[in-house]
Amino acid sequence: MKLRKWLTWLLLAAMMLSLAACGEKEPTETQGTETGKTEETQQTTEPSSETEGEGSETPSDSEAETTELPTETETPTETEPAEELAFWQEEHVVFPLYFGFSSGAGGWGTELILEEDGSFTGSYHDSEMGSTGEGYPNGTVYICNFSGKFAPCERLDMYTYGTRLQELTQEKPEGEEWIEDGIRYITSYPYGLNDGEEFQIYLPNTPATMLTEEMYSWWPGRYGEGRETLGSYGLCNMANEQCFFTEIGDVEYPMSFFLSSGAGAWYTDLYLEADGSFTGEYHDGELGSTGEGYPNGTVYVCEFSGSFGQGQRLDAYTYGLKLEELTLSRPVGEEWIEDGVRYVTTMPVGLEEGADYSIYLPNMPIELLTEDERMWWPYRFEEDHYALDAYGLYHIGEGYGFYCMTE
Repeated sequence: MKLRKWLTWLLLAAMMLSLAACGEKEPTETQGTETGKTEETQQTTEPSSETEGEGSETPSDSEAETTELPTETETPTETEPAEELAFWQEEHVVFPLYFGFSSGAGGWGTELILEEDGSFTGSYHDSEMGSTGEGYPNGTVYICNFSGKFAPCERLDMYTYGTRLQELTQEKPEGEEWIEDGIRYITSYPYGLNDGEEFQIYLPNTPATMLTEEMYSWWPGRYGEGRETLGSYGLCNMANEQCFFTEIGDVEYPMSFFLSSGAGAWYTDLYLEADGSFTGEYHDGELGSTGEGYPNGTVYVCEFSGSFGQGQRLDAYTYGLKLEELTLSRPVGEEWIEDGVRYVTTMPVGLEEGADYSIYLPNMPIELLTEDERMWWPYRFEEDHYALDAYGLYHIGEGYGFYCMTE
C-alpha cells in the first residue's frame, strides 16, 4: 500500500462534502464580471424607481430602510478575469509542467511543456525504420514541433479543472517532407491534441477510480501495486479520452521521516506505515555531562510508537490530521548506565499526543511553506529547489517539521 492509499479513503468523505462548493466556477466566487455587476445594479435600483416620480406613495420608515440605496455604485475594475488564475496560478503549481503521452512501447510519443499562463510548446515523434526508399535507407520519421495555449479553466470538483485547447500552431505544415542523414522526415499532427477540443486537468492524488477505463489505460502508474491515486498531474482530451501525465513517483513503506537540529546533535526518526501507524526513536547526546560510573557522557533517548487518526484534505497539497496515540517504550525520566554512558528516557521532540499536524505532498511549492516550516527542510539553502521532492509532516502547534527525502 501507499500513503496515497491510506489517504484516499479519508478523501472520499471530504470530497463528497465539498463537491457542491467546488463544482461552482471559482471566478464567480472570487471576482464579479461586468455582467454580474450590471444584474446586481438592476436588482437594487428598480425598487427605487418605483417610489420616485408622480403618483408614487411615500414609503414608511421601515420600508425606506430596506429600499435605501448607496449614493455611489462600485465601478468594475479592469483587471484580468479571475478565471485566468483558476488553475495556472491559484493552485500554486510549480511551472513548467512536463507532460508525456506515448504508446509505451518505445514508439510514438507526444511531449508537452505547460507554462503558468496556459501556453505550451511541445513535440511529437514517431519512427518507421522499415519504411525506406531511395535517399532514405535509414527509415522514416514523423515529427511535429508545435505551440499553443489552453483557454481559462473552471473548477469542476476537488480534483479536476475543465479547459479547452484554444490555440494550436504547428512549426511546419502537415505533410511537408525532407531527407536528412538518410532519413525521410514527414511533418505530422501532434497526436492527442486537436484545436478546439475540451480537456480536463487532474491534480495529484486524484483517486484513480475517477478516470474512465480509457483514461486509466494511459496512466504510467497503472501497473504499480497498490497505487490507487495519481502520482502526477493529468491532462485528458475529453473528445477521445487520451491522457497526458507528468509522473511524480512512487512511495515505499515504511516512509522514513527525519527531524533534526541540523548540527549532528538531537534528532527524531519516524517510520510511517501505510495505515497511519508509526514507530521511531529520539536521540540527543551530551558528552560533557559525566559523573561517577558514566565518564562517557549522557544520552537522552526515547523509543516510541503510535498512530495518526483520520485526516482531511485541505487543498491540492495538504492534509490535516491529528496524532491520536503516542506510546513510549520506557517512562520519561528512567535512567540506566551502559558502557560508561548514562541513558535518560525523555519525550521525542516534534511529537505530541493529541496535537494537530499537516502532511505536505511532493511538488508543493516552497513559497507556500511558512518560514518555520521551511527552516527544517534539508534543501532550504539550494537555489534550484523550488518545490518539495519529499513528503512533509509538520507539527502545527510547536512548529517542528519532519521530511521524508526521496531519491
